[in-house]
Amino acid sequence: RKELSHYYSSVRRADDCVGAILKALDESGQRDETMILFLSDHGMPLPFAKTQVYHHSSHTPMFWIVPGTTTANSSDETHLVSAVDLLPTLLEVTGIEHPGRMDGRSFAPLLRGETQDDRNFVIKEYNENAGGSRDPMRSIQTEQYLYIFNPWSNGERIMATATTGTPTYRRMAQLAKTDPWINARHDLYQHRVPEELYDMQNDPDCLNNLIDSQGHQPALNALRTRLDQWMVDTNDGMLDVFRHRDDPSVREAYVAAQEQEADARRNAGRGKGAKGGGNQPNAGNRPNARRRNNLIEFVLPEQISAGQPVTIQLKYSLTTAMGEQDLTVTLKAGNAGMRLDRQTVKISANGTFDMTFSIPAEVPNDTISFAAFVGPDFQHSLQHIQSEPQIIE
Repeated sequence: RKELSHYYSSVRRADDCVGAILKALDESGQRDETMILFLSDHGMPLPFAKTQVYHHSSHTPMFWIVPGTTTANSSDETHLVSAVDLLPTLLEVTGIEHPGRMDGRSFAPLLRGETQDDRNFVIKEYNENAGGSRDPMRSIQTEQYLYIFNPWSNGERIMATATTGTPTYRRMAQLAKTDPWINARHDLYQHRVPEELYDMQNDPDCLNNLIDSQGHQPALNALRTRLDQWMVDTNDGMLDVFRHRDDPSVREAYVAAQEQEADARRNAGRGKGAKGGGNQPNAGNRPNARRRNNLIEFVLPEQISAGQPVTIQLKYSLTTAMGEQDLTVTLKAGNAGMRLDRQTVKISANGTFDMTFSIPAEVPNDTISFAAFVGPDFQHSLQHIQSEPQIIE
């Protein structure tokens, strides 16, 4: 509720800012000479929303005021448009010559209150987040259905998004330990399934996957066919994988190749920006800093008590080329992740290490968590991991 209240506060502040801009245009006498376009980002990073291709991931507001074209207080709830359509629309509205091929097309006729064919679906694409995690997805949504293809889903890979750092997700992960329904949702959020199908009219929150429903196979096949055509038209590199979507080995090979490409690109960038370059310890042997390196793993006790020391165990497995490395572990408190303590030890080869931390008598939100990384510092770490929030008894 608190995180949602912050979102509503942000919406209110955005509304105030828009009002101030419109007031300034009125006072300057430029209102009738100004085209206004208001767009939104994708809201709060709540589970099954931001960094996804669900309905709540992409359903955003869009307001236009085009003097001499749009009609005040009018709205269009029939046609579906997408971000790729914005540039060609702006070109047409402003009278700028279209430079040639674009994936989107102008919806200027809709601004004039007209109708437009083939506006009954939108395509959604996701490839990689800012942290370099490759979790490619393709989706098509109509007024009735939403179909999603997740080639990265193999039952083990966990999707990495910024959402996992929010209070709402942390609470979800916490409740998943005792609530079977939330546990199932949490598992789906982390691992997903290769294909999903939802009825947008009756299930906009995407709770009931209809992918195996016999009664929905005709609609499913139509969506797959339309998505396939879009991928052909846009020269989508995922087309062959999509056409072999029932073969786990094809899906896995594609995602592995994407991950390797991201690793190489990120490592190259890191080498250029790192102070000292190859003179850093083990610089030539340092793999990409990512959660999937599987160098370290937490083993946490079942119960942690306020005012009492807690001992945690870390399992580690380093290659010979990595030599001796620093292992840094941080104890954090509350939803904000306030640092309480940090310890660093030296590790090499394989083994386990116990660390003892003192838990304060009072802890914000009655939760703590642990974070750890291997390497000289966080920026140049071999791997970093974050535990789920732990409830203080």
